[in-house]
Amino acid sequence: MDDGVTCKNKKDGHKIIMTKNEAIKLVEKMSDEKRAFLMIGIYAKSWQVNLNNVLRGLNKGKPGIIKKGLKELKILNKKIEEMIEETI
Repeated sequence: MDDGVTCKNKKDGHKIIMTKNEAIKLVEKMSDEKRAFLMIGIYAKSWQVNLNNVLRGLNKGKPGIIKKGLKELKILNKKIEEMIEETI
């Protein structure tokens, strides 16, 4: 089992591998605004994945996939909205 986290270095684009504990410490050192921006980005990527699932369910006529994707979209919308309101 791999417990490492892979990140890209902004300066030269090389990948950096760190443990989850190192990654958590790095995030804890961030300012609240920077951490919120990071989390909003993560939630937005998850939102995009779930929207694609809804569209795939619509295309294939699978209501179960549509319902599950819509449920996740609603949760993510709420999280994104709360995170933005907290940063304002």
